[in-house]
Amino acid sequence: MDTLAKLFGSDLKIKLLRLFLNKPDEVFILPEIAKLLSANPAGLKKQIKELLALNFIKPDLKELIIGFKNKKQKKTKIKGFRLNKFFPFYWPLKNLILDTPAVSREIIVRKLKAGGKLSLVILAGSFVQDGKSKLDLLVVGDRLSRAKIEKAVKSIESSIARELNYSVMPTDEFKYRRNMRDRFLYDILESPHEKILDKLEI
Repeated sequence: MDTLAKLFGSDLKIKLLRLFLNKPDEVFILPEIAKLLSANPAGLKKQIKELLALNFIKPDLKELIIGFKNKKQKKTKIKGFRLNKFFPFYWPLKNLILDTPAVSREIIVRKLKAGGKLSLVILAGSFVQDGKSKLDLLVVGDRLSRAKIEKAVKSIESSIARELNYSVMPTDEFKYRRNMRDRFLYDILESPHEKILDKLEI
């Protein structure tokens, strides 16, 4: 349990705070929260109840598309929750939670190493507060298992309480595309980013 978890009582509560603070205008329903945070439903309901009692979040409805009828969308509204921006400690809490790394760079690399032989790992987008970037994570390596990389990314997403846009490519492909000044790679390398593993000496 990290320092924030000790301070606030549980890892799950910290993940929930991050989730709502990261997307203050979004309504979340219980199933998607449980999936995103890899949380036990019973424990999740308890934490949601506590945050409701504190007035940190408030009930709201989320509109979902459930099918089509006569080429028109059929919609329904399901009970969910959103951040209460009028919570008295909204700004101090936001600064504290979001300025504190949810997971260390070393742990990110360690999780991704389970997916194969890594040669380069770049953090971009939400990791470096660049809202313009379409990519958060680039993983380059050899003998990579897409399934294991996906599992590692899911674990990282659970820790940081948000979904990540990521890309995986073999080392040879990365080198070729870089030499060709591929637009996708050029945008990443010319935008704010952080190399947390670099065996290619980029």
